[in-house]
Amino acid sequence: MIYTDKTKKTMKLCFEAHKDQLDKSGMPYVFHPFHVAEQMTDEVTTIVALLYGVVEEE
Repeated sequence: MIYTDKTKKTMKLCFEAHKDQLDKSGMPYVFHPFHVAEQMTDEVTTIVALLYGVVEEE
């Protein structure tokens, strides 16, 4: 994962938005966007990966 001030702030926002959610298998949902974000190669796509579920849920 790319760790910049913006991505760290976004990680906290992502965690806060998903902290009480579980996926279909019963695992914390936040692991999914974190896993996707780990595969990104730049700051912008990392932020998008972390936030897409937040936007989807709101």
